[in-house]
Amino acid sequence: MLNTELRKRIHPLVIAWVMSVFLIAVAAVAATELIDAKRGGRIEIDEGLTLTILPKALSENTEISVNIKERENGQLVFLQFEPDGLTFADNKPARLFASRDFIGEGSDLTLYTSDGTAIKPKPKRHGAEWELDHFSLYYFRRR
Repeated sequence: MLNTELRKRIHPLVIAWVMSVFLIAVAAVAATELIDAKRGGRIEIDEGLTLTILPKALSENTEISVNIKERENGQLVFLQFEPDGLTFADNKPARLFASRDFIGEGSDLTLYTSDGTAIKPKPKRHGAEWELDHFSLYYFRRR
């Protein structure tokens, strides 16, 4: 049996690997867009789900793809942002907006990274917005 400290370190890695394999096998690209580094841009990922890249947040023009997959009858939503590991300029995080219709009434608005780090949203009038400092695999749970 693994000691507790070792399990804490291995567990997020196993979850990340399983989620990555799962998404590679079944995800379809929901959106791909070439974002101008100087001007930034906006990607409509799905109805009610938008990604905004601020002007000068990228060091060069970058093609960005977002894969989205819903599991458990749409209650568990995985979002894979590519290129994986992409980071943004200081104080210029990417902004992910989800409408109330996309999120679902009464849902937990916490977005999680593949290692289990929780990202709390900024409430907006018609939904919620999260700030992403890098691209990776994220997920949230609807009710």
